[in-house]
Amino acid sequence: MPYTSALVVGAGPTGLTLACALRAAGVGVRVLDAASGPATASGTLGLPPRAVEALDRLGALPAVAGVAGRELRFGPDGVLASRAQIEGALRERLDRLGVAVEWGLAVSGIRTEGDVVEVRAGAEVIRAGWVIGCDGVHSAVRAAVGIDFPGQPVTERLRVADVRAELRRPRDTVAVWFRAGGFLAAFPLPGPDQWRLMGPDGADLPGWLREETGAEVDEVTGESAFPVQRRLATAYRRGRVLLAGDAAHVHAPLGAQGLATGIGDAENLGWKLGAVILGRAEAGLLDSYEAERRPVAAEVLRVTGEATNVLFSQGWAARLARGLVLRSRWMRRRIAARASQLRVSYRRGPLGAAAGQGEVVAEAAEQRVRLAQVAMGPGSWLGGVGTAPVTGLGRVRAGDRVPDFPCHRASGVPTRLHAELGGHWALLSPFADKSDIVRPWLGESVVDLRWPHNELALIRPDGHLAWRGHHTADLQRWLTGVLGQAAAATPILTR
Repeated sequence: MPYTSALVVGAGPTGLTLACALRAAGVGVRVLDAASGPATASGTLGLPPRAVEALDRLGALPAVAGVAGRELRFGPDGVLASRAQIEGALRERLDRLGVAVEWGLAVSGIRTEGDVVEVRAGAEVIRAGWVIGCDGVHSAVRAAVGIDFPGQPVTERLRVADVRAELRRPRDTVAVWFRAGGFLAAFPLPGPDQWRLMGPDGADLPGWLREETGAEVDEVTGESAFPVQRRLATAYRRGRVLLAGDAAHVHAPLGAQGLATGIGDAENLGWKLGAVILGRAEAGLLDSYEAERRPVAAEVLRVTGEATNVLFSQGWAARLARGLVLRSRWMRRRIAARASQLRVSYRRGPLGAAAGQGEVVAEAAEQRVRLAQVAMGPGSWLGGVGTAPVTGLGRVRAGDRVPDFPCHRASGVPTRLHAELGGHWALLSPFADKSDIVRPWLGESVVDLRWPHNELALIRPDGHLAWRGHHTADLQRWLTGVLGQAAAATPILTR
């Protein structure tokens, strides 16, 4: 029977992101999907900023107009992209990493024996070190290992209609109207005058569009309705089987939060599982995956549930809330900030500041430092060659997301932090090369970066701060506490 270090079941955005992260770390991986081939429908129509950052780090950002070369210093904008575009970009990246998706293989059984998981997929039995179910709401992997997927009763249904209409609205954003009967949203689709309308089931979406804009719908090319589900798996791991994405959580499709949460699961799990497989960490590190990511999903379920109630309810409180959103720019900014998921932090998790990491941090003194110009594209925060006030990571603590910023490789070549991650750790220091102090734990998965601060900072592959401080002995103690004793690791590139 064939063997693979990691078997990813499901070739949607979550599964493909996870496979890219594992492969970039040097792990052998196979990706299976029960479908006969790639999705061709538009599906999801947005990448929230958090997901844009993740795919940028992995080199898998879709080539959508207005995105290539975007400066990501203070957090990227969201991107309007179809599911087909997102998955296509991820498959292309995975192809460059030497892995092709295997279609038409439905999982029908899973059995664990020792440190090997046997998976029956189609007529084949595959032996794997680890299995990750990224196979959606009706996950065969989740069912096979008996993880419960409880949820709240479904009372709302959404209707979606793909239409052709001459709608005079910008095609780089989503238009939303709040009405007495709920809401109407219009998403631009590829092709001239192509739009996707979304609103409550039973609503006359073309009629609502005409009332709001005066635009007539020339043709309805597709229409469907579906229930809003709210479910959260009781566990993200059972032995050597893990869950990610919609297999672990599902909620109302508002703001592409499901996509961002699934991609966040994949990036978080990717570096941890890779470290375990390569012998750089003990298996206990995987406990931090559920500890960090399940609270994020629970919060998304809570927030999207509240938003759904506001959008669908006809009560006075809901009507008042819809009116407040319409009138308040501050409220819209707050909603957008939360939906971006850029504020997600693991500070309270087992690897964060609440666990004793980085609770006392010396602030880097503000200084003016001459920086070489970094090619960031229009709107670069540097504003060209010159001086800029630099304060290091400021109040960022262990577990917090680290925004992208300019730095230098050890050779002196200008770069930016997120461009150097891509499945790797980053060690920032004021010196040319300090990575020798962490290579006994991280091997070749760490990159040396220079910055003009008298401080060391270790950044996780998923863009969160692992550790910061001034003493190498403290950093090495942190690595031992999180990963275990230093051990040589050998890349596992076989299937």
